[in-house]
Amino acid sequence: MRLPDGGSVTFKQVEPPPFVPKPKAPAVLEQVEELTLEQLAELQRHASVVLSISASVHDGGFTVLRWTSGDSPRVLAVCNVDFRHLAGLGNLETAVADYFIIMGIGADASPLTAAEARAAKTLPADGWPSFALLDGTQAQAADAQAPLAAMEALLEFYHAHQADLIAKYQQRETEAAARELAARNAPPPPPRQSVIHFWPLQPEQKAEIEAEARLRANPAPAAAGTTEQRREIQHAGGSK
Repeated sequence: MRLPDGGSVTFKQVEPPPFVPKPKAPAVLEQVEELTLEQLAELQRHASVVLSISASVHDGGFTVLRWTSGDSPRVLAVCNVDFRHLAGLGNLETAVADYFIIMGIGADASPLTAAEARAAKTLPADGWPSFALLDGTQAQAADAQAPLAAMEALLEFYHAHQADLIAKYQQRETEAAARELAARNAPPPPPRQSVIHFWPLQPEQKAEIEAEARLRANPAPAAAGTTEQRREIQHAGGSK
């Protein structure tokens, strides 16, 4: 089959490969091992928390932040750290929690709003990594302490590794510019000549597919109490 760009796609029927049945799924555990008090305490000391951050970097290095920590309410603040330096940081371990970081970062050419500008003026003049909450954010509420502690831990990490983070960011920017330049100057790729090999389903393959379809339509019931036991243990010890 000829393609508009001069390429082609050829379909070629071949002999089917030897049939290898899929391995059977492991049996569901009937019981869950009970955690010791020491294990529960360790899980509680080192809880796994999702830290979700939206960062808009403005001129002058100020970043407008919106973030949550676990199930906390969203917090809004202005920070004196260029969060592009933290791009790619996926995890942060502290003495009290392991943070799994989901971060969306983008540049914003618009000026800070009046509220954001007021908050930015309260940040330390010496450039110490800090954030200032926007008007209306209840910093003293009990449910806001977790996200505030999470952001403070992240900024402490930035301060301790600032030079290395900035150097890696600059290296990424240099490499990205080089790739973009090379892509602009590269000649167009030649037309692709593709060959697609196919073969008819064998009786064993058909039987396996039909068995899987029947299993999905009528799944076997789970062992009594197994799911509930797991939930009770996760609730007692936290999730990792």
